[in-house]
Amino acid sequence: KVGGWPGWLRWTVGLVEPVDHGKALSDGDTETIADCWDVPALVLSEQGALAVNDLADVRRFFGKASQQYRDKGLRSTTPELLKIEAVTAQVDDADVRWTVLDAEGKVKASERARYIRRRDDKGAPKISVAIAAGD
Repeated sequence: KVGGWPGWLRWTVGLVEPVDHGKALSDGDTETIADCWDVPALVLSEQGALAVNDLADVRRFFGKASQQYRDKGLRSTTPELLKIEAVTAQVDDADVRWTVLDAEGKVKASERARYIRRRDDKGAPKISVAIAAGD
């Protein structure tokens, strides 16, 4: 696991194509990352629970995380969608493995995360719960 909490991901409305937010994290593009979230939300890990009260929390957290990744020489993450399951018509559960790469494209770490997502009023899936699932 690199830098504490896992990387983040969103899918198109059709729930088929993963959009790599590793680049957004590496670039410090907190607006793109924040667009993935519904608030309030919750992040769970072995370290505890973190309430996400507003999108400013998301931007602040990922601004810091992006810098931590760069300081460690990490440049990108690649998501692999392991499983997605519809819980209801509006809610799904996605299991994702993130591979973390350095500037030369060498694998430095991998981590898994589970995302409970709910569609917003426009039908876009937004993260409501993120769970750091380990490796």
